[in-house]
Amino acid sequence: MKRIVFIVEGYYPKYSATGACANSIVEELSSGCHIIVIDRKSSRELGKAEDNHCQILRYNYFDNRIRLFTDEKLASAKRLKRILLTSIKTAGRGYGFLSYWLRRRSINKQRVDAIFKELQGINGKIDAIIPLCLPFEGITAAIRYKRKVSANVKIIPILFDVFSENPTLHRTENNKKRRYNKHIQSEKEMCEQSDRLLFVEAWKNHLNQYFGEYKEKFCQIEHPLLKRVFSDETVTYDSEKINIVYTGALYKKIRSPMFSLKLLSGLIERDSRIVLHFYINGDCDAMVNSYCEKYPGNIINHGAVPRETAKAAMLASDILLSIGNMDANQIPSKIFEYISTGKPILHFSCIKNDPVINILKVYSNSFCMESTEQINPQQEAGVLEITGNKGKQIEFEEVERIYFNAVPKFTADKILEML
Repeated sequence: MKRIVFIVEGYYPKYSATGACANSIVEELSSGCHIIVIDRKSSRELGKAEDNHCQILRYNYFDNRIRLFTDEKLASAKRLKRILLTSIKTAGRGYGFLSYWLRRRSINKQRVDAIFKELQGINGKIDAIIPLCLPFEGITAAIRYKRKVSANVKIIPILFDVFSENPTLHRTENNKKRRYNKHIQSEKEMCEQSDRLLFVEAWKNHLNQYFGEYKEKFCQIEHPLLKRVFSDETVTYDSEKINIVYTGALYKKIRSPMFSLKLLSGLIERDSRIVLHFYINGDCDAMVNSYCEKYPGNIINHGAVPRETAKAAMLASDILLSIGNMDANQIPSKIFEYISTGKPILHFSCIKNDPVINILKVYSNSFCMESTEQINPQQEAGVLEITGNKGKQIEFEEVERIYFNAVPKFTADKILEML
């Protein structure tokens, strides 16, 4: 039985976007392969290792330990203890900020060392290492393992966000430019040492522009999230209402809900049947809550919820709300979960070259609209038109035929071809 190691950030029990992608592939491979998942420890309550359809190993490092410790203690701390813990957390952030700016690359050596240590500690032969990017540290650790421990191990990165182009990772445009050549070198090393590169559309032009000599290793996939949506939980809405649901993260600088709140609140004033449900994390709670106060019962912030609850909300919805990213190189993986339901999708793009628009062109149960400063009647009419699709649903077999390369088995088979 082949032994495959996935390196990801955000796996069970709280999945990140890339963690959800990894889980879909793991589910496909686990029946015929021995799967190990290496993940960053995200809570002090989580064990060092556990099994959940596969073996999960959690790494830790100094910066992460400090953050987890202070976050946990601050939740219940009061007075002097709270002041002390806040000071420790601030000092930890300051140290992390300083060390980040002193690096030549946007790669955390502590994390690379911790991941490499986990790889070293795995007993027996590893046939393949599958690092999901971002974070890029998993790729760096896999390359180190290949050089120092096992020259025969296959390295097959799955590339989502472009490392050298990512604005959030590099914090400022100046910093991105300053480190750009070093990051291109790191990506070139990735191409040299990898046996196959699985990548989504966001990487296509970048790989062809800088690393065309490795094109025999290139294999374009899609986010492997197209599968029937089920949930062990049930969410119930008023069937007399038009329930519009958003699930996922919202960030002011990356994926802001402001336009959708303005437009939909205006329509709520005209049609009180519209109810907007948010199941969110990120930094937009205050923004969303301000509209909840203005439109109680019609705009509801359910906050951060477990994955099963979010899936149950999608299944119970009449319409799914999608909000595009400010960066064309980042595709919200959530869109493929939405498509999997077959339900009507209302998408608001923040930029003209939003890649989600092309994805939804062949999905007949959708309406895309560009966010603007001023809301016009045509935009309102378009939203009212999609609300008329309440109850309309595309069969899963049809979306599976259209988006065949987003089915998890497609990516799993590309990995197996290399073993």
